[in-house]
Amino acid sequence: MQDTTQKKFILMKLILTFISFFVLYSQLFSQTNEEKIQTLIKEGIKMHDAQNYNDALAKYNEVLKIDKNNSQALYEIATTYLVTKKYDECIKYADKVIKNKPNFAYQAFDLKGSALDYQGKSEKAIKNYQMGIKLYPNYFMLHFNLGITYLRQNKVKEGENSLKQAITLYSSYPSAHYYLGWIANKRGDKIQTILAMSHYILLENQSERSLDAYKILKMNLNNLINKKSDKDNNITISISAESMKNEESMAAYELFFIPSLEKDKKNTILEVTKTDEMTDFDVQFAQFCNFLDVIKNEKKNIWIDIYVKLFTHIKKAGHLLVASKIIAYPTIDSDSKVWITGNIEKVKTFAEWYQSFKKND
Repeated sequence: MQDTTQKKFILMKLILTFISFFVLYSQLFSQTNEEKIQTLIKEGIKMHDAQNYNDALAKYNEVLKIDKNNSQALYEIATTYLVTKKYDECIKYADKVIKNKPNFAYQAFDLKGSALDYQGKSEKAIKNYQMGIKLYPNYFMLHFNLGITYLRQNKVKEGENSLKQAITLYSSYPSAHYYLGWIANKRGDKIQTILAMSHYILLENQSERSLDAYKILKMNLNNLINKKSDKDNNITISISAESMKNEESMAAYELFFIPSLEKDKKNTILEVTKTDEMTDFDVQFAQFCNFLDVIKNEKKNIWIDIYVKLFTHIKKAGHLLVASKIIAYPTIDSDSKVWITGNIEKVKTFAEWYQSFKKND
């Protein structure tokens, strides 16, 4: 009886030892595989960035041999297919990521929408973005790309609303400001155009697009501030029908820029003391920001809450000249470039202030 009990004990001990060894081996095997997977993915991304797309795909497919449902590898494959314009393949792999529901599935919706849009399947792209937004409402890029797709369909109102939502979620994405400024300019709303394009150039000021944005901004600023009266001292303000239809239109505020026709009275908004450092653009931009101080407590909307708030705080913090020089940086005129080169510390201080403002906003 004792021998039987002892044998059972020894057998149980052997079984437990085997189980422990098996669990430990499985963990080590799993850990080794995970390390290998991460190494392969990093190598694939490096090859993708070097535009060696076939080699990148080979690395990602090695991962799938280890783990056929690895969402990260599937996502990277979809990304590579998007870049190489193999849109059907991109959609196929993006769908696999979406099905797996990893914590970055929202990015797969973004990839799929872009692929559909590039194929000219705008309606399917819109439905895809809307589905993604329903599941991941706080991912700004889904709203942004939905807005761009709407604009391609000439659905301007829907596009504008989506861009505004993207900016509300993340106001440091340059392209959203650019396209919102583009819409405002087409509509003929000078003030909104200046606000959006100025914010855009603060974020992106060394691209070809930023020069176009500066030209649009400068034209609107000139037209807004340099109002001339006719021989009878009449000043005409032209407000487009499209601007009047817009419930958030700021066109009526152009009245604030009319010079006083009485000799003993001055329009305080236009009163700016020009220093040796200031160009004509700097003066005009300072005048514009004087106006923003007047309307900063108006009915809340994105224009007041984000744009007016930013530039009135820039002025209050004493960074207005620096901001003005950065906004004028894309121009062919070298004045702003020379000033910035000679005032790097001021630019750095402003950049630090801006980051702090956005963080606490």
